Amino acid sequence: MSFRSCLILYLCFFGASIHADELKINKNIVVESYLISGSSLENLWKEMDKKGPDGNWGLTHWKIHWTPGCDVSIDITITLPKLVGSGTLSGTDRLIFERMLVALETHENHHARIGTYAAEEIKRYDCKNTDQIAAYWKSVNKRFDLDTKHGQREGVDLARKTKK
Repeated sequence: MSFRSCLILYLCFFGASIHADELKINKNIVVESYLISGSSLENLWKEMDKKGPDGNWGLTHWKIHWTPGCDVSIDITITLPKLVGSGTLSGTDRLIFERMLVALETHENHHARIGTYAAEEIKRYDCKNTDQIAAYWKSVNKRFDLDTKHGQREGVDLARKTKK
């Protein structure tokens, strides 16, 4: 993962979730990548459609755990594309891809924050009504994707509008 990706992950996730430390939520964050290559935006688009998790360009999965004593933890896995062998991309196409990747990282980090909010709320309510709390935050997570068109309204698009 690049320095920029680490910085974005840190600022977007930890900067917005200071309360998790106050509530003593144990967070386990894993960032995975899948490799893509191509000589054009269209090639990259096809690679991400083919290799991305569940047909998505990026994906965040979170799972909350709690004990009878209300120790709360969250496991978060963020999966993003990683460009390899980009020497054949034009400078313009590389810039468009990098901008899209920053938008995708930001979008997926927001999903991670939603999961953290769910864990915080479970802790705040002493692990009571956990199913209802989890269901609510899962609906918020789905609504976020609907509202943003899975990030397209946030820049998760290859701006030249290549044809599929």
